[in-house]
Amino acid sequence: MPFTEVFGGSTLYPAQQSYLSLSMSTDQTLAWPIEQQVGGNVAADTIDVTALAAGLSIILPDARQVSTGYTMLFNNIGANTVSVKGAAGATIISLATATAWIIYLTDNTTLGGTWRIFQLGASVSTANASALAGAGLKAIASTLNQSKFVSLSSATPASIVDAYRAYVLIWTGGIGAWSLPTANVVGNDWFVSIRNSGSGNLTITPSVSLIDGAANLVLAPGESTTIVTDGSAYYTLSGGSSSTGSSFDFVTINVAGAGDYTLSGANLNRIAYKFTGILTGNRNIIVPNSIQEYWVDNETTGAFNLYVKTAAQVSPIQVLPSNRNILYCDGSDVINADSATVSFPIAVAQGGTGSNNSAAALVALGAAPVTRNLTAGAGLTGGGDLGSDRTFAVGAGTGIIVNSDDVALDTTNARNSNHSAISTIAGAGLVGGGTIDADRTLAVGAGTGIIVNSDDVAVDRVGTDGNQVGYLDTPANTQAGNYMLVIADRGKMIRCTSGSPQTINIPDNGSVAFPIGTVITIVRVGAGSVFVQTNADTLTLAGTSLGGSGGSSLRLIASMGIAVITKVDTTQWIISGAGVT
Repeated sequence: MPFTEVFGGSTLYPAQQSYLSLSMSTDQTLAWPIEQQVGGNVAADTIDVTALAAGLSIILPDARQVSTGYTMLFNNIGANTVSVKGAAGATIISLATATAWIIYLTDNTTLGGTWRIFQLGASVSTANASALAGAGLKAIASTLNQSKFVSLSSATPASIVDAYRAYVLIWTGGIGAWSLPTANVVGNDWFVSIRNSGSGNLTITPSVSLIDGAANLVLAPGESTTIVTDGSAYYTLSGGSSSTGSSFDFVTINVAGAGDYTLSGANLNRIAYKFTGILTGNRNIIVPNSIQEYWVDNETTGAFNLYVKTAAQVSPIQVLPSNRNILYCDGSDVINADSATVSFPIAVAQGGTGSNNSAAALVALGAAPVTRNLTAGAGLTGGGDLGSDRTFAVGAGTGIIVNSDDVALDTTNARNSNHSAISTIAGAGLVGGGTIDADRTLAVGAGTGIIVNSDDVAVDRVGTDGNQVGYLDTPANTQAGNYMLVIADRGKMIRCTSGSPQTINIPDNGSVAFPIGTVITIVRVGAGSVFVQTNADTLTLAGTSLGGSGGSSLRLIASMGIAVITKVDTTQWIISGAGVT
């Protein structure tokens, strides 16, 4: 309660409220002179400040506890600048050395309050940075500094207003729509920066005017721009565009597995995609429903399909294995950009057979199997005759061409029970004068020209090189150095005899196309190490996941070890055997 001076009749306020000498080495928080203890730091009318260290602050108490009009004078008599802050932490003044400032409260409805300030005369006049700070500027001590306040939002539709001048607005939702303020209201020099960090297109539409001459601007995921106005129209700087991106880039993604695989994060808004990995079921690559182009290379493996679509798209676009397609999204669905490209095999619906071989083509086209049965007595090329029991009767000097898979022949020959046997009359002549004895053994005269298919005719299976043909023997190909396999090595044994290390190389399918099912045996009988490897094709150790191409495919055969390599797919081999690592 105030005291009355009996001699003069004027009101005398407590000393704590009238004057405070504040020497400080740490930040100090003041208290209102309501119930202040003696010796405390009261928010007095006049405060002389001495800061013993740089960067210190004076924090005022809660502005809601006093009435508007409360006034204080701060005089910095020390050597260091001091910040005076409201209770909410905002800087009111930066009190430079040898300056005096008066502050008074104009609004006490918030914690920090609203304060007006003005500087008293000083030997050196200085501007107060906090009083000058506006949009795009902030006060740090006694200086003004550039500022871009970042604000994240997923609200749509939403309006960008004048107060967002110099802001960085970040879109975090799916498909969104923002509107810009009227250009002549915010005036020439107003600007805002916007980035689309969401998963869908963000459409930005000016009120009344145009932006880059268009009615709106569409930012795809990952795009950003700064928008400025001259007071009449809007313009974009940097990355903003109504098209999709401005540069070509490439990314490889392992999409092993099955089901939906949704592109996200750094993989959004790219151009060229290479998908790899083993598919365990059909795989859908889900892209945003925003305008974008996609160059897709399907290098996945596994007997399943790869599709590209938006989340809601009903009919996805298939990209065949080892094929490359150019696609684009129109903002709703993914579409094949090149309708003239032919993929092989050509589907029946596109006028093809849907297959790479005649047998499968007949099935794909719905044709019934063709049966080639000859009736009794039918004449053959050169005069041969087929009896009622489908036994050939061959006249002297006749020339006969027989395909046992097409003709149902006698199969009584025990040595060739899996194939049709030709029964002939003893002494019958063959092309060039050869004859067949009663036991079906060929008797060939000098200079005769005879073509024999041992699968069709039951004869002794001896090849021209002296090796038994078929399942009886494995012909040997002896090598004492590095060796590249050739087609003639199918079914053979590569016999490695070197005393020094040697490498057996499997050629790429692109240079030597071994048929799927090719089997080659490799045996190490020499003292030198034997290695087996591919270049670009894959070589996998049987029963493991150890495999790869090039150097990662290298396999070692131990001393007296034996390896069998089998081609199981177009570019894939499996190696197995005792002593193989």
